[in-house]
Amino acid sequence: MNNRFMDGFAAELLYQWLLNASDDLSYAEVLLYDPSSMTEKYSASYFFEDDAYLLYRACNWEEPDDDSEIIFSSTIEKIEHSENLSDICNALITLAKKERLLPQLTRCQISESID
Repeated sequence: MNNRFMDGFAAELLYQWLLNASDDLSYAEVLLYDPSSMTEKYSASYFFEDDAYLLYRACNWEEPDDDSEIIFSSTIEKIEHSENLSDICNALITLAKKERLLPQLTRCQISESID
């Protein structure tokens, strides 16, 4: 398979994951992490109050948790804000390829607690 096809395939998966969250009132996030350090680098999600998709960069990290393989960010910085989900998905793919990052997908209902 060529890279162009795989980029399109990956973009569509991310698009569907985040789009469905805005439709069914759940919280969905796409996290990109560095597999060598197991640290979160970027995350993207739908923000209901702005009716937009946001892309964040991790700035500081929590202490490692025994229950998680990934070290999550404790401080984030917004780097992109768009009503167009395709913009966010394409940015995620560009970052993942450039920095050799892997994805993690999470989802919970809005009524659930997000730790």
